[in-house]
Parts: sequence; C-alpha cells; structure tokens
Amino acid sequence: AFGTTTDNRPVLASGGDDRIVQLWDSGTGTPAATVHRRVAVNTLLYNGSLLTIGDDEGMSTIEMI
Repeated sequence: AFGTTTDNRPVLASGGDDRIVQLWDSGTGTPAATVHRRVAVNTLLYNGSLLTIGDDEGMSTIEMI
C-alpha cells in the first residue's frame, strides 16, 4: 500500500505471512512504524493517517499518528 503522511512524506506499507505490518519512509528506506498481528496479513490500505489491515480474523483500522 502507498500513502503520504500529513506532512506529505511518501510512505509504503508492507505486510504478509510473517504477521508484521511495516510502514516505510520511502524517502530514506527506513521503517517508520511496526505493527505486530496474530495472523498473516492479507490486505493493507493506508491513506496517510489511517491504516486498515485485513487478515484471517477480519479487518481493523488503526490511526497512525
């Protein structure tokens, strides 16, 4: 997933079978935030302030500050 932060920095979101969702600062290539899940991640949506995660347990939305 791709989005921009409120100060317009580009951010990528990744997740998968390792049960870790990572937000990456695409300008520096460094992790900006990490979210640990109980099960594998299937779907991500990031709009710059909200991160929605889909997995085998359903969907959840986290406000990223």
